[in-house]
Amino acid sequence: MPPCHRVSVFPSPGTPTASATTQISFRGRAFARLERSPVSVIGSRTGRHRGRWVADSDGQGGSLFPTRPFAAGETVTVLTGFALCGASRDRDQFQVAVPPAGLRLFRTSTAAGPATGLQHFRSAPGLQPPRVAVSRSGHSAPGDLLLAPKEGDGSGGPMILGPNGHLIWFDPLPGGTKATNLRVQRLQGAPVLTWWQGQVVSGHGRGEDLIANRHYRVVATVRAGNGYAADLHEFLLRGRDTAWITAFSPVARDLSQVGGPADGAVWDGIVEAIDIPTGNVLFEWHSLGHVGPSAAYPPLPTVAGAPYDYFHVNGISPQPGGTVLISSRNTDSAYEVSQATGRVLWRLGGRSSSLRMEGGTFFRLQHDVEWRGNGLVSVFDDEDQSPRRLPARALLLRVHLRLRTVTLVGAYGHAPPLLDSAQGNVQILPDGHLLIGWGSQPATTEVSRSGRVVMTATLSAGNSYRAYRGRWTGLPPGPPQLAVGTRGGGGVTAYASWNGATEVHRWELLAGSSPTALAAVRSWRRRGFETGLPVPVAAAYVAVRAETSTGTVLGTSAAVSTAGAGG
Repeated sequence: MPPCHRVSVFPSPGTPTASATTQISFRGRAFARLERSPVSVIGSRTGRHRGRWVADSDGQGGSLFPTRPFAAGETVTVLTGFALCGASRDRDQFQVAVPPAGLRLFRTSTAAGPATGLQHFRSAPGLQPPRVAVSRSGHSAPGDLLLAPKEGDGSGGPMILGPNGHLIWFDPLPGGTKATNLRVQRLQGAPVLTWWQGQVVSGHGRGEDLIANRHYRVVATVRAGNGYAADLHEFLLRGRDTAWITAFSPVARDLSQVGGPADGAVWDGIVEAIDIPTGNVLFEWHSLGHVGPSAAYPPLPTVAGAPYDYFHVNGISPQPGGTVLISSRNTDSAYEVSQATGRVLWRLGGRSSSLRMEGGTFFRLQHDVEWRGNGLVSVFDDEDQSPRRLPARALLLRVHLRLRTVTLVGAYGHAPPLLDSAQGNVQILPDGHLLIGWGSQPATTEVSRSGRVVMTATLSAGNSYRAYRGRWTGLPPGPPQLAVGTRGGGGVTAYASWNGATEVHRWELLAGSSPTALAAVRSWRRRGFETGLPVPVAAAYVAVRAETSTGTVLGTSAAVSTAGAGG
């Protein structure tokens, strides 16, 4: 489908489950013209709505925010003085969602267990991340390993590891709060750390997406628009200031045609593009406007009031040409969607694929479906819970749109095979290697295109929704941390660390008779997250300086007394 040269409007025409507090978003018209245009918003029950305009940060669109909410179930008509994409002319009509009655949700929680398999540091006692065992059997791509451990004993949170598995940065989260999708992305041309953080309710995230600079300061928080909560499954930065996210909303739905109750409920899968500076919605897509529950494979829920998660959006891959590939775990499909109209252009996999799936290309319960250029698509194929209980694998598929076929480029399993009920991802690295996060399993592997395993990383506790490799340079805002303790033979050791510092090459020990009378003693090469430095017998106080490989001082710790050093 060629790009629409009209103005795109969201909620798009025909949307059946818009939020009662939705904004009306317009893209493709200069805001100066848009603000002067005659736009009327009329609810079939609530009548005419006034609102305030907010410009998108690029000036090429904006949103009208009604001053009062719409009524559940009503039809809203938007009349404009210009032609709209997906509409017959200048009229957009959508329906407002009806919330389900007797809704039952549950919060995912993990019972605290014994703190086994965790790392402990004298200089950073508040950090107790799981251990990560890394083994290599070949040349690995450059960059650090980024995980977000959860579901295990001890603390969970975003974590960066060096090439050999030593800890670089860990941000422990309070109980009940989880993180996913830690990766290095770019915002306005600069590298940033991004991740989702929040709580998990009925298998879906209710939280927000965070963007941090090299000093680990959060410089932007991305929240879902229109009253929704940002979901854990995807968070992408594209262009200069746009974030793509997922969300879920429980809505009433007649399920009698699929064997369920007439007064049933489903999870509506939502994809949004958010303008980061303003929070405006630039794009919004609802699964219920395009895919019905009859496309789903999982059985209906047996708990009264629990919504049917028939679609389960878990991956987004927007393209510069104006489309976005949306992954639906529970229909075993991915949908190519027009960004201008929200219409499904074609479907990959599932009950009625638009393309012929040739040998070895079918996937089930998949995650992380991404365009890779020149018709190449990567898929993490979970497979588990399918009737044959097949092991998980990473797939590279070639989509031939002209021929309407899909062929297999490569399939990469784990040795030994892993049954993976959920989660997982595939990252194609700059050297062509594949980094595979095995989702609900505690493993991450890096393989060459020929399938040779060159790196394996295994968490001692829990798992990580996805795994990524990326180049990261971090400099924490605070000083290095220092603690002292005794060593064998009665000597004192200074233990130095600096959570998140990536450029520390060596530690210089400072010692003296008082905190203000310290002199350099000796330098030691940094060894892992925490380095032990022998302290001279006569030293009453010590401190450490963090230095780069060229001798530049990055930071100096506070002075610590050696009196009463613990074991």
